[in-house]
Amino acid sequence: MPLYPCGPAPFALAAIASAAAFAGVGFHLTLVDGSVAEDAGAAHGVQHFRSRFPLVKKYQKSLAVLSGVLSAVASALSTGLPRYFFAAGALLTPLSIPYTLLALIPTNARLLELNMKELDEKDSMALLKKWGLLNLVRPLLASAAVLSISVGIHLLKK
Repeated sequence: MPLYPCGPAPFALAAIASAAAFAGVGFHLTLVDGSVAEDAGAAHGVQHFRSRFPLVKKYQKSLAVLSGVLSAVASALSTGLPRYFFAAGALLTPLSIPYTLLALIPTNARLLELNMKELDEKDSMALLKKWGLLNLVRPLLASAAVLSISVGIHLLKK
């Protein structure tokens, strides 16, 4: 009897759930929180970023790793074409971690270090917009992972 008689599908479905949650949070941060900052001003936007950053950082990292591990397990348990789609999913969402380290950390640090008393509205808003554009890559990677894993599941049925 195989170690996982249920096959790769449950792992793939759980990977989709975690990658979709990652993407949802990322799109929310970029689209909703970004528009809040534009409407309320840079000071409110920076304060909002600072209040949400620690919690979001923890969950985003966990969801990226979880999605990657679950996709890798699904890939290991499958054969043929689905294996490659699951493997792609295993790489896409976790790819956001090195991207974050290289592209987002410097902008995050600048937003966290801004002196609220000497806040320059124009520069701070430009920094928030830059962060939003840089952050948009992460939920797009997770969305691509959801698509890839979904195709892998669809191919399992054939």
